[in-house]
Amino acid sequence: MLNRDRIYKAMGSPVDDKGQKIKGKILVKLLVDGTGHVIRHQYLQPGDAKLRDAVEANVHDLLFKPGLEDGKPSEWWVIMPFNFGMPGC
Repeated sequence: MLNRDRIYKAMGSPVDDKGQKIKGKILVKLLVDGTGHVIRHQYLQPGDAKLRDAVEANVHDLLFKPGLEDGKPSEWWVIMPFNFGMPGC
């Protein structure tokens, strides 16, 4: 992924109603087109609604290195975890 750090920074650290940072994991299946842009997504592990909202607001801004099939750009699926307040964030 070409811009992961920028997207993670844009998502920030969502907080609960008491102002505490929410920890959790959202697992998303992304369909990436031949230009490297996300064109569709599905939640495999939706997690907390506020975390999901943060992902939803930014997931289509992700940019991947375009996939190739037989030397030509093609669509491909990728499964990506979004970890909030956990190792790997």
